[in-house]
Amino acid sequence: MRHNFKEGDLVWWTMGAGKPLPFNDKELFIGIVVRVAEQREGVEVYWFNNDLFKVINCEGLMKADIKIPEKRLDNRAKKTQNVV
Repeated sequence: MRHNFKEGDLVWWTMGAGKPLPFNDKELFIGIVVRVAEQREGVEVYWFNNDLFKVINCEGLMKADIKIPEKRLDNRAKKTQNVV
């Protein structure tokens, strides 16, 4: 099965555990896909936590969801409306 990662995707490193790995007690391993293999199931990721590039198998990654919850957006909009 072909993966669906592409250049520019933000990813968590999971090591196949299905949840993001901790880098330290407050941060998770997060990186950005910088290159996708044409013949294999791997990608090259730049890890923000330690400033390293690493070629990694896609089964050890999951896409990072960076959406801001709609409720938080609504609260921000209300706050900016009250500013004069």
